[in-house]
Amino acid sequence: MNSTDADSRTTDTDTHTHGMRPLEPMEVGIPARSAGLPRPSELVRWFDLTRREAQVARRLSLRRTNAEIAREMHVSEHTVRRHTERVLRKLRISSRRDVYGVIAAAREANQTS
Repeated sequence: MNSTDADSRTTDTDTHTHGMRPLEPMEVGIPARSAGLPRPSELVRWFDLTRREAQVARRLSLRRTNAEIAREMHVSEHTVRRHTERVLRKLRISSRRDVYGVIAAAREANQTS
């Protein structure tokens, strides 16, 4: 085996995501954490979410897929779907695409009060 083969094999096995990587916030048109996503504890307080629902809500606002969320949180996709259903119900929205807007509006309202 030459060094080129070893390098490509190392790169493939070191990713642990089978060649996939989570999207960065700016890649999906959403500002990074420092630009305004609240901490999970704030989401728990503002929307009566559980800690895990709040973690899912933050990831939904970053446009993560269920598979990405499941991988990041070390849970099954079924668990992510259930948390997502509860998050949408508690935020009173019907689309996961609306999560970021609701969270951003709540953050703004809570900063001014």
